[in-house]
Amino acid sequence: MTRKKDAGAGAKTREADDQVGDTDAVDLATSVADLATLPPELRATAVLVVKSKGDQRRRAGRSFTREETVIPLRDLSDAEISAIEGDPALIVYVRVTAPKR
Repeated sequence: MTRKKDAGAGAKTREADDQVGDTDAVDLATSVADLATLPPELRATAVLVVKSKGDQRRRAGRSFTREETVIPLRDLSDAEISAIEGDPALIVYVRVTAPKR
């Protein structure tokens, strides 16, 4: 599925499907808050994918570059997630890995 990018803050609409072994990795176009609508087994696999729009950016005690940084959501506090998601200098989306059907 291909979607257009929405320029609105927090409305990142990038979606891509990647085959990874016996799982499907899906980049969701939602914020972390939208994960509450997912079943617990999918929420448990969720990671935050973060890239800096510039060369480097520090937020929530972490350094981000133009390369993807993947952080399991369980490794971040709510405050860290809010700080990262709220930073306009960062590109942030959620990736959830689900078993193949």
